[in-house]
Amino acid sequence: MPIRPYLPDGDFSPEQIEIMGRALEMAERVTGKLDDPIRQSVAALIIRAARDGATDPAMLCAAGLSYFAELPGGQDNKAS
Repeated sequence: MPIRPYLPDGDFSPEQIEIMGRALEMAERVTGKLDDPIRQSVAALIIRAARDGATDPAMLCAAGLSYFAELPGGQDNKAS
């Protein structure tokens, strides 16, 4: 799944864009096909992680998947 539609122009190198695209594809393999608003949110988290210096597709994917932990009933919201 291309990440380019979610990227601001000129912020990343072609190599970084390819890695982020792989991370988004990995996230969709884990979750199944994402609706566009959810895909956009996952992509935004991947992009934020890349801006913070993450370069590993698996780490970027994990950052994107953290979206689901933030939902009601997600991991961060479960009672201990």
